Amino acid sequence: AIAGMSVLETRNMIELIGNLPDTMTLVLVEHDMDVVFKLANRITVLHNGKIISKGTPSEIRKNPKVQSKYLFLWKRCNKLASYRIARLSIGLLHQGPCVFPTLTVLENIVIGSQNMYDQQWNMDSILELFPALASRLNYRGWQISEGEQQMIGIAQALMTNPKMLILDEPSEGLAPLLLMKIGNMIKLIRELGLSVMLVEQNVSFALLLADKAYVMNKGRIIFEGHPNSSNENTSILQHYLRV
Repeated sequence: AIAGMSVLETRNMIELIGNLPDTMTLVLVEHDMDVVFKLANRITVLHNGKIISKGTPSEIRKNPKVQSKYLFLWKRCNKLASYRIARLSIGLLHQGPCVFPTLTVLENIVIGSQNMYDQQWNMDSILELFPALASRLNYRGWQISEGEQQMIGIAQALMTNPKMLILDEPSEGLAPLLLMKIGNMIKLIRELGLSVMLVEQNVSFALLLADKAYVMNKGRIIFEGHPNSSNENTSILQHYLRV
C-alpha cells in the first residue's frame, strides 16, 4: 500500500486509512511492519508462503518466530565488543581493504561463516550472487581486482547470515562499470529480503538504491525522507547535496 512513498506521503496514507468507516472491512497486504502495527487489529504473518503467526499487534511483536524473521530488535551497541555486535545479526562491510592478501578467495569468504541451521547464505548462494568469484576461488587476496575485493567483502558479511547488512562506502575507488555491478548486487540482496544500511558519499549512487534517505551534517540528521521526495525539503538537499 505504501511502497515507494515518502515519509510525508506514508503519514498521510496512514491517516487516510485510519479514518475509513469502522463498518468497512480492510485487508492490508504490507511489508512495512511499523505501518501494519499502527493500522491493524489482527495480523497474519507469512514467511515463504506459510503462516507463522496470527494475533493482535502486541501478540505479534512478542512472537519469537516473527522477531526472528521480520523484527530487528534494536539495541545500543556502540559500547559492545565487535564479536557481540556480530552476534546481534549485523553484517558489516567496512570502508577500505577487507581482504586478507595471503589467504585464498575461498578462505576469505568462509572466514566469517557460521554453522547455522537453515541458513540463507552459504557458498552456493554466494557464488550465485557473485558468479565472477567462482573462477577466482584459489587466487590469493593480493591477486584480485578492487571490484572483486568489494564482492568478497560483501560475501564475508553475508556469510554471517545477518538480519541487517551495513555497507560503508562500497563505491570507494571503483570504476563506473564496477560500481554499476556492485549496485545491481545490492539491489538483488534487498530483493532477497535483507535490510541494507548504506553509508555513502556518492549521492547519485546512494539515491538510486535507497528506499529511505538520511542526510547527516556534523553528526546530526538534517534530512529524512524518500529519495524521490526532494520537493519536501528542496533547500536542504540543494545546500548539502547539490541536487
